[in-house]
Amino acid sequence: MVLQKKEGIVIEIKAQPGARREEITSWKEGILYVKIKENPEKGEANEALCIFLAEFFDILKRDILLIQGKTSRRKKIFCKGLTVERFLETIRQKNIHCN
Repeated sequence: MVLQKKEGIVIEIKAQPGARREEITSWKEGILYVKIKENPEKGEANEALCIFLAEFFDILKRDILLIQGKTSRRKKIFCKGLTVERFLETIRQKNIHCN
């Protein structure tokens, strides 16, 4: 689920820490599936996820905020300055599998 807020969007994410490489594998039923190299220890995977998303969507890391799911694989991330339209355009341009 992607929700447009006044200053950005909220993205629902299913994270897979400890992966061989960092990538977005798919966009299914409103959930962005993301693989992260870091293991879920001391918030390292959450930090790596925020950095990866900032690079992927070409926004600043400081504009990415984990708002729910600090210790869960299911997360909600706020991306300041990103719109739903730009989110979907980026997903399409980077050939992410969508359902």
